[in-house]
Amino acid sequence: MAESKIILFIVEGPSDETALAPALEQIITSNTVKFKVMHADITSDYHSTVNNIERRIKQLGVKKFLNDNSQFTENDICAVIHIVDLDGAFTPDSVVTEDDTIEYAQYYDNSIICKNKTLFLQSKNNKKQNLLHLCSLKEISIPKGIIVPYSIYYMSCNLDHVLHNKRNSSVREKTENSISFSDEYDDPQKFEDFFNRDDIKIKGTYDETWEYAQKGMNSLLKGSNFWICIQNNKKDDSE
Repeated sequence: MAESKIILFIVEGPSDETALAPALEQIITSNTVKFKVMHADITSDYHSTVNNIERRIKQLGVKKFLNDNSQFTENDICAVIHIVDLDGAFTPDSVVTEDDTIEYAQYYDNSIICKNKTLFLQSKNNKKQNLLHLCSLKEISIPKGIIVPYSIYYMSCNLDHVLHNKRNSSVREKTENSISFSDEYDDPQKFEDFFNRDDIKIKGTYDETWEYAQKGMNSLLKGSNFWICIQNNKKDDSE
C-alpha cells in the first residue's frame, strides 16, 4: 500500500478546524487530513497582493505548518485546500456604510456596516482581487519548489452563516457554534448531506460557483461550494 500523503487545509480560524476536521478525517481516507490555522484572513491582509499572495500562502501557511510539525516534510504534502469566508468581498462598495461606534464589521443581506469605511473598502477590495487570482489557480508552489494541486472553497458570508445562519457571531459564539456543529455532524454522510442542502449548496462546476459568488450581493448571502471539495476527495466505495 502506498504511504499516505497529507492534504493540508488552510483555514482562517480555529473554529473552522473544530467544525470541519472530525468529519473530513473520516471522509478523506486515502490521505491524511491536516489543518493549518492562520488566525487571520490572509486574503484581506493589507500585506497580501495578487503579486505575493501565492508566496505568502507558501511561507505563512505551508512552511509554517512544516516548521510546527517537524515529523513531516514538503514531500509529504500532496495538495493544498484553502477555505475562506467571502465577507461580502464582491459586493458593490456602495453597500458599505460607516458607524464609528462599532468595533467589528456587521454583515446583512444588502449592507455592510463598518467602523472605518476607507480602511474597510481597502481591505474588501484587496480581498476581492486576491480571491479572483486564487480561484483561477489549479496548483501552487510549496517549499523546495514542489508543485501541488490547489483549490479554494468559500463559506458565505462566513462560516457561522453557513453552519448556523448567523453572520455576526462573537468569538465566544463562534467557538461554541463550531463545537456544536462538530458534535452533530461528525458522521460523514450527515456532514456531506448538510453541505448539499438546497439552502447551502451553490450548484455548478467549480468555476461556475466562483462566478456566482462575484455577482451582485451573493457574497453576502448564505451559500457554499464546499460540497465540491467533499465530492472530489471522498473515497469511492466502488474502488
